[in-house]
Amino acid sequence: MNNNISLFVAEEKLGATSQAALTSTVSLIGGMLCGLIVGVIGKRFKYSSITISFILYGLSYLLIGLGHSLWLAFVGSFIVGAAMSIAMGQFPYLISISVGKNSVSMALGVYVAIYSIGGVVSPFIVNPLTKLVAGMGINVFVVSGVIALILGVLCMGFQFQKKLVTAAQ
Repeated sequence: MNNNISLFVAEEKLGATSQAALTSTVSLIGGMLCGLIVGVIGKRFKYSSITISFILYGLSYLLIGLGHSLWLAFVGSFIVGAAMSIAMGQFPYLISISVGKNSVSMALGVYVAIYSIGGVVSPFIVNPLTKLVAGMGINVFVVSGVIALILGVLCMGFQFQKKLVTAAQ
């Protein structure tokens, strides 16, 4: 998000370096504010918070990618931060209830490693997909938004979180 939003703001001539940096800051603020209530969200949406986070990711990426406006980039970045807060708050919890007590620290270590590897690998997947459709005026945020929405629909359709929580109980 942070690298792509900065490039996007510059490439689309939506602003200068300070506006690009501000979009990243807005994302952090969205994450921080949502983080204050992520526990409430997790309890209220016990079986669907991961689905909600993917759908929020998807919609906000589409807002950024299709909006072509600095204001919409700020709004989208704020929502991305909120979605990230929900996902990053729920994944460790779901992992901790899915494994035995003696395996929690190892499972969380694997989660952190996979999360980091995902950050490295995702450009190798998203960027070639973006190049395939760039001729149609589609950018990296639109591609990422579509992928996130597909993941959200899959999580909803397969009842991913509900099955995970139910199995843990």
